[in-house]
Amino acid sequence: MAKNKRVPDFMLETFLESGGGIGLSITLFVKGVVITGNITKVSDFYRKAVVEQLDVDGSVGLEDFAKELAEEEAEYKRISDLPDEERTEDQRKAVAAPHNFINLTDAHYQIGDGSLVPGGEKGLNVRVRAEAVDAWVLGRMSVERRAG
Repeated sequence: MAKNKRVPDFMLETFLESGGGIGLSITLFVKGVVITGNITKVSDFYRKAVVEQLDVDGSVGLEDFAKELAEEEAEYKRISDLPDEERTEDQRKAVAAPHNFINLTDAHYQIGDGSLVPGGEKGLNVRVRAEAVDAWVLGRMSVERRAG
């Protein structure tokens, strides 16, 4: 029997192709876990993660990583701006690569008692494999406690 192929979610793909450049918040449902955050371009995701790590431990090695990432981002942008007929086959593949991950910043996830972790405004930087998403809804989830 043939293995079931997952049907692409074209609306979610469109949001991912925007690269987070349109400032969307999203709530994802992944194998029973609820994750809510802001869709972010991969370059912004890595930059934010590196800057936050530098703030935590002052790692000098991460500065080199951030510089290399910026150079790769500039090269990707240069290739993206080329007309398709001027790109090499490898460049076409790189630009047309599927969006395998959803990059979220300021993300929170829900735990058993219904609360969101981490608490407070500052969330986590989270990458979620796109094919692992069972369902999604636009907007950020929030939790209000009932008086009781």
